[in-house]
This record gives sequence, C-alpha cells and structure tokens, in this order.
Amino acid sequence: MTYIGNKMLSCMLLISRSMLPDVVDNFRLQNPHGKGHETIFYSSYVFFTKMSAGIGLGISAAGLEFTGYKPGMCRQSNDVILTLKILIGVVPAVLILVGLFILIFYPITEESRKETKLALEVLSIAGQCFKPEMKNILHRLNFWRKCQ
Repeated sequence: MTYIGNKMLSCMLLISRSMLPDVVDNFRLQNPHGKGHETIFYSSYVFFTKMSAGIGLGISAAGLEFTGYKPGMCRQSNDVILTLKILIGVVPAVLILVGLFILIFYPITEESRKETKLALEVLSIAGQCFKPEMKNILHRLNFWRKCQ
C-alpha cells in the first residue's frame, strides 16, 4: 500500500510541476503586456505546496492526539491503529481522486499547448521587429485558430 501511495505521490508532484510552465505560458499569451509574472506562479506553487503539507501534518497530529496516540509506546490502542490506516490509506486516495476529477476540467491540451508556443514565438518576433503591429498579429493568430 505504501509503495503504491509513494508512486502516486511522486506522479502527482511530477505532473503538477510539468503543468506549471504550460499555465505560465498560457497566462503570458493572454496578458502579452505583463512581464515578470513567472516568479509569482512558481512562488505561489511552492507556498501552497508547503502550506498544504503543513495543514496535512497538523490535521494528522490532531487526529492522532484525539484518538489517544502515545509517543514512544510500542503498543497503541485500536482507535490509533484505525486512525493511522485512515490517514495513510483512505485520505490520500480520496484526495487523489478529487484531484483527478478536477483535472478533467483542465483547459490546456497538447494541441492548445502547441498553439500557445507558436503564438508566443510570434509575439517574441513581433515584439522585436514590429511593436506597433502586435495587435494585428494577435488578431490574425486568433483568426487562424478559428479557421482550423
């Protein structure tokens, strides 16, 4: 059980970190005049990851304290054993399923990621060469997306 849980946790961390650059690129495309927002996204990701870990540890410690966990004891009560099983097995499984359900509504697909990459390259070239024409390029790009 722990082996499967660790594999699922590592996959979730890997997937979320690989999704973050796509989200940043999508935001950059929607807000072409904003600069330097990448640090906000990455620092928010780290902050909320640390905060959720702290909340999880706090809830786990409170649950164990409530059921009568005694540190340093070799034998624990049946309530403590049941609480540990729930905290280690059921709660992570439910939270992972909730996360997977939320991912169903994730708007960035492989196709939209490629379009975003192309659009950012066009914006980069337009920003270097034709700054007054950036609005026209974005308009043409949106027209190109609608045609396909």
